[in-house]
Amino acid sequence: MKEKLFKKICIFGVGLIGGSIGMAIKKNGLANEVIGVGRDIERLRKAVLAGAVDTVTTDYTAEVKDADLIILSMHINSSLEAAKKIAPFLKKDAVVTDVGSTKELFCKKMQKVLPNGIHFVGAHPIAGLERQGVDVANSELFNGAVCVITKTSKTNKNALLKVKKLWNKVGADVVFCSPSQHDKLVALTSHLPHIAAVSLVNVLGKTDSIDRDLKLVVGNGFRDTTRIASSSPEMWQEICATNKKNILTSLSRFRKSLDRLYKLIAESDSKKLTKEFEKAQSIRKRII
Repeated sequence: MKEKLFKKICIFGVGLIGGSIGMAIKKNGLANEVIGVGRDIERLRKAVLAGAVDTVTTDYTAEVKDADLIILSMHINSSLEAAKKIAPFLKKDAVVTDVGSTKELFCKKMQKVLPNGIHFVGAHPIAGLERQGVDVANSELFNGAVCVITKTSKTNKNALLKVKKLWNKVGADVVFCSPSQHDKLVALTSHLPHIAAVSLVNVLGKTDSIDRDLKLVVGNGFRDTTRIASSSPEMWQEICATNKKNILTSLSRFRKSLDRLYKLIAESDSKKLTKEFEKAQSIRKRII
């Protein structure tokens, strides 16, 4: 018999990540009931048809009163607004978690929003696709993925263990770090690559005047490198705003690296240029 971790779970935002979480929870029998909450009833109905949730509602407060776990799976600002709305209605010892890509500022705000007796545990599953929506959600999305759980001195130990167990049960490998350390790390490994991909695509020209000849020579290298540039613009604007300092630091390092490569190419310094390529090969092998 499958172990029930929670009686009732409310997922706010049942798109790719929220929908995949719901599917994985239901597949593994981790809750008696999974409720989808959002603003668009048609999208929510799709989540029911996809098997991501049992029922849905656009009323943010109706279903949370007896929920054991609330998962905020919307854009950062929307998740914060949802938390503010539901905070007075949550039962004692309810656990609130999220899936956001930045943590330090969000965690600080959540500590102020949620009343005593409600336990927040920050989480960031490092999994996803450039496509959005429950139509591309998948119960296997988190298999083998890393989920970072950010703990602070105020994090409730029992709530932390429950959230860890949930992510382990849906297939993720959990790692712990502080919110500030999380943001420093992902600024380099996630946020910088996205901004670089956006820059690479925008180099090609304006939206209405793309050179038709470029389409003839777009290969897998360009597709693979720039795939993430197709992600939600709204979400990435919020990520840049909430992790500004760390992103600027990573961009500064990137600019220095680009300047070095520019100089070596301009000077036709083949020996040092080759060493730069070899260095990149070596570093990538160590971290991937």
